[in-house]
Amino acid sequence: MFLRELRSLVKEIILETTPRIQDLSREEIIEVLEDILGREPLNTYTEKLAGQFLEVKIEGDKVLTIFKDAKEKGFQHGYRHDAGGTASTLRSIQLPEEMAGQTYQFEVIKQENRPDYIDYIVGDKALAIEFTGRMSKELAQKLNELQTMIRFIPQSDIIRRPRNLSEETQTHVQRALDSARASTKMSKSEKESIESLISKALVEIFGESLLGGSPEGIFASSPSKSFKIPEHDYANIQRLQAPLYAIFSDKSKYTPLELETRIESFAGNPGDRMAKQIKDYLAIASKGFPPGFRTFFSPEEASKLLIDFEELISGDVSKSKQILSQLKRRIGNKHLWVSTR
Repeated sequence: MFLRELRSLVKEIILETTPRIQDLSREEIIEVLEDILGREPLNTYTEKLAGQFLEVKIEGDKVLTIFKDAKEKGFQHGYRHDAGGTASTLRSIQLPEEMAGQTYQFEVIKQENRPDYIDYIVGDKALAIEFTGRMSKELAQKLNELQTMIRFIPQSDIIRRPRNLSEETQTHVQRALDSARASTKMSKSEKESIESLISKALVEIFGESLLGGSPEGIFASSPSKSFKIPEHDYANIQRLQAPLYAIFSDKSKYTPLELETRIESFAGNPGDRMAKQIKDYLAIASKGFPPGFRTFFSPEEASKLLIDFEELISGDVSKSKQILSQLKRRIGNKHLWVSTR
């Protein structure tokens, strides 16, 4: 059933609880548009980074950790509960006094085994970005001077302020603001249109990622609310690739035999929903994605595989094993993914 491969996608995307612009009130959207047009921002904007969550608590001489998906187990003291060696690195040094009794939340990004589709320029150290603001710039500098394994980054380094806009973008944003001010109520389609406008111009408005290229998105917060603004190109590549990763990675809900049978069933069945997803990805990948992302196949590879895939859905079942092997090998091994730079 197609519902099986959708479960991981639902968990990754649909169950994302952080509101977006389309979920905001008219007054809140007006605030965002005014911020973008140069008013002293009412919201705080930070880059949304795609990494591994790790919460660290300093308790006496212990460095305790907790993962996002294991909070019910509480904080743990052990090397099994770590991300990129962040906690073990903190355990190996004499911690500055100001860390005593503090709890920090990190987004840890490492060169290997990253779940995202952005081609971050990470370097040879794992990056631990503390995004609550509890770690000052001075403290991060101290930690970086005390060891060479992890680069600690404070929240202040990922704060973004709206920049000067091109005349064209400023005109579009001003029109959206004027329209929002003139109405007493905004429709869902109007809110979605404004979100699309900002999402497409996100790099122009807030600049590139701290780690180079397009950001995953921007996280905005104020005392009363928080919401995210996804970057348009990232959202598109995630939409195309996340369901395929759920199917063909080692996290797949299918057994090898079930997956083989499923691919064989595409023969003469171009309307199959999973087959359509694979074909849609290959068709777009063959034309090439914008720079700054990571994808499963180069345009040349995707073009060749698309030809075989079209023969399969036209009825040539002999293509199924070869196609399955290529999809599993490449999608299931992040080290083989290719950069779109």
